[in-house]
Amino acid sequence: MLYITELVKRQIIETGILNFPEAGIGFLLGFEKRDIRIIEKIVISDIYLDADHFLPVTAQDQLDAALLGEEEGLSVLGIFYTLPNKPSVPEHIDYAALPDHYSILLLSVWGGDFINLQSWRMNAQKERVQESIAIVSDQYYEPLVPKSSTPFSINYN
Repeated sequence: MLYITELVKRQIIETGILNFPEAGIGFLLGFEKRDIRIIEKIVISDIYLDADHFLPVTAQDQLDAALLGEEEGLSVLGIFYTLPNKPSVPEHIDYAALPDHYSILLLSVWGGDFINLQSWRMNAQKERVQESIAIVSDQYYEPLVPKSSTPFSINYN
């Protein structure tokens, strides 16, 4: 199961809405204990593309996100994509460059409005299956890293 804080959920939705009609990409930082994966922070990439043209995530992108996470004691547990005018299903994503353990969080934004958020992950048979998401209340959750309302950013310009 993937747990995300209310703050992270808001940041991902804002990224999708503010960048509409372009697609956005970012990394999910958190920690994992057994089957519990908690996302505490995101790294927003400045790579925005139209809805039909996704660049594959490179090893450098993943390294940059991992280094930012390491500074806070967090690991890269996945990636998120905002999908303009598309459903949040994995057929729209090229997974070739992504590690098997990644959660793939897909945000559907239609006409500039948030529709839904779904997560996908590789199972033991190497198939992408939907992963359950639970939203953790900011009121009751004490994050591993100090609270910050600002996500990390990676700029490639």
